[in-house]
Amino acid sequence: EHLLEQAVGIAGFYNQVEEARKKGEFPLPQDLVFFIAMPTPNAVVVNTTHIGGLDGTKSEDLTLGEIEGRRQAMALMRFFRKYVPGFESAYIIQTAAQIGVRETRRIMGEYVFCAEDVVSGRKFPDPVLRSAYPVDIHCSKGKGYARADDGKQPLAPPSGDWYEVPYRSLVPLKIDNLLIAGRCLSSTHEGQAAVRIMPNCMALGQAAGVAAALCVNEGVVPRHLEYSHLREYLLEQGALV
Repeated sequence: EHLLEQAVGIAGFYNQVEEARKKGEFPLPQDLVFFIAMPTPNAVVVNTTHIGGLDGTKSEDLTLGEIEGRRQAMALMRFFRKYVPGFESAYIIQTAAQIGVRETRRIMGEYVFCAEDVVSGRKFPDPVLRSAYPVDIHCSKGKGYARADDGKQPLAPPSGDWYEVPYRSLVPLKIDNLLIAGRCLSSTHEGQAAVRIMPNCMALGQAAGVAAALCVNEGVVPRHLEYSHLREYLLEQGALV
């Protein structure tokens, strides 16, 4: 309950960003800043850096991303101190150990999860995840979201509804004794953009871990695991399936 009370996010300060950019004091592609309150008093998480045009499978690009990400973090600290009321004495407590890469390679699995599954709120006979998070594809240039349809295409399931991700999206084709969870699951580019966030990845990891243990105990490969056995254990652990 305490955590929920503290979970306040603020996005905006467009005018301040525009003013700072004109003065060369906001070298980021975003047109706003976004931060979230933490349970720790007087601390926030700033989610505003954006690095595009790099290949997350190449070590040299990852190196460039690490450098650019920290450069942006320092620029944001200076921006907050000068332009955002209440942050005059702010300082950086820490940055992430490494940059977050939204997408690289994905498996081809028994089922390919797609955008239509998201927006239709599709349900499956073998769910391992329930979510209502939308298709979330950021513009490669860092300015808002990439939309080619003037905002007319829905990105989320209907209000009050949710979609499910099937166990089969964790099971690679033609490979036994392997399960894949998280952002590398079997999906389209658009489908992955809805599933890749941390709560979803945690649920998928839980399902993959339980499934792996059951496969060992029952002496079967993942594609032959009886889903009802997996569901029973996931429900015992409090999973929403």
